[in-house]
Amino acid sequence: MTESVVVKTKIDGTLTLASQSTAGGGGFVSAGTVASGASSYVVAYEAGDFSMSVPGVQGAVNNFLDRGKITSPASIRLGDQAPITFSFTAMLRHITDSGADTLMDILNQTGNVDSNWTSTSSTSIAADDAEVWTVDLKIAITNPGDATDTHFIVLSQVALNYSIAEGDPDSISISGTSFAAAPQYVG
Repeated sequence: MTESVVVKTKIDGTLTLASQSTAGGGGFVSAGTVASGASSYVVAYEAGDFSMSVPGVQGAVNNFLDRGKITSPASIRLGDQAPITFSFTAMLRHITDSGADTLMDILNQTGNVDSNWTSTSSTSIAADDAEVWTVDLKIAITNPGDATDTHFIVLSQVALNYSIAEGDPDSISISGTSFAAAPQYVG
């Protein structure tokens, strides 16, 4: 298949958060669909401003200088890997609900999420043994002219942070860190 000539825009994307699956291994299977037993939540009323920074799957590149100068050839070695970071903005719609999942409940591990979601850092749903609350995040990008042409980026073991701002509308700025070595690309 050749590279698409259709430029993607924010209206082509969808963000989904997911919990651990029944068998472990995260919230999404390799095809980008929700795994068996995993809970999922499609983020609605979001700005379409998802941004991701992948620092390099091989890790940082250390450049060793000779008295402050770059050598020829350069003296470079691989260093530490760094986590993937991302952010997006959603509109504040609901704080908590004991009978339905809400974005704020996923962020706070409260309400319906507290009793029905398991951290993706757990070995399985039954074990529920994670110290750190993480979810998996998927961005799906669909070709507007061909609904069967969908590509996914999955970030696993994502720890979420947020801030809320009043405005017209009130908004939630969400940022996160994925503790995977690299994003999973499907499509």
